[in-house]
Amino acid sequence: MQKKNNLKIGDTLTVVNDPQNDDPFVDVEIIGIFRVVTDAVDDSDGKKIYDLAAYFEYNDYVFLSNDLSNKLYVNYDDAGNGVYDVVDFYVSNPENLDSIIQKVKSIKDINWKNFNIYTDDEVYQNTQESVDNSSTLIISLIVIAIIVSISVISIIVFVSIKGRRREIGILLSIGKSKVTIVFRFIIEMLIIAGISFTGSYFFSKLIAGSLGNAMGKVAESVIIQNNQFALITGIGIIILLAIVIISSIPIISKKPRQILSQMN
Repeated sequence: MQKKNNLKIGDTLTVVNDPQNDDPFVDVEIIGIFRVVTDAVDDSDGKKIYDLAAYFEYNDYVFLSNDLSNKLYVNYDDAGNGVYDVVDFYVSNPENLDSIIQKVKSIKDINWKNFNIYTDDEVYQNTQESVDNSSTLIISLIVIAIIVSISVISIIVFVSIKGRRREIGILLSIGKSKVTIVFRFIIEMLIIAGISFTGSYFFSKLIAGSLGNAMGKVAESVIIQNNQFALITGIGIIILLAIVIISSIPIISKKPRQILSQMN
């Protein structure tokens, strides 16, 4: 209909329900155009054949406002003026569909012996299934990344502390306590971690926003919140402290002479 009549948003049309019934003519403006999306029913030969029945079913459909409906159906006692036999409602959050239906059914002004409520959330369920699959994949990747990261950091810290055996032996020989030496390593690690976590905070906002737009979501909904970042930072610091302490034990547990003798 749109292509055949060269229609576009902003065009004005004069519509009538039934000119043979002396129905009024009303001027209307097109404020939106919908597109019929159909699934391929046969693509075995490489050329997709679409379900034309679904297309032609909506080919001449027009959606109009309640005010326009009242202006068009003035000659009918059983139509317009708030009287309908079939009504379609859309909800902004399909997760609340059941509770919304219960609230509608609690309306006492409607004779529910004459009306039924049917739900059509197939699109939502298909979308939700895709989101759940994506969430599972993302969580799996995060777990793998965490395990790999902890392993790499553990190796780096262990090799770094082992490479400072001479420094540790000298500090112990001049009277520095083992707690002081380990605390020094912890301070160094916290400084590096502070710089890393700060940089990752701003970088994560950039990446999360881009992924949100790419997946068709609102970017703000996937950006890491401050409380989430604080939790991740706290867990990360605890893991780093544990790595430093565990990596220090093999060398700190030895006496200064044993440590320095291994350098020869």
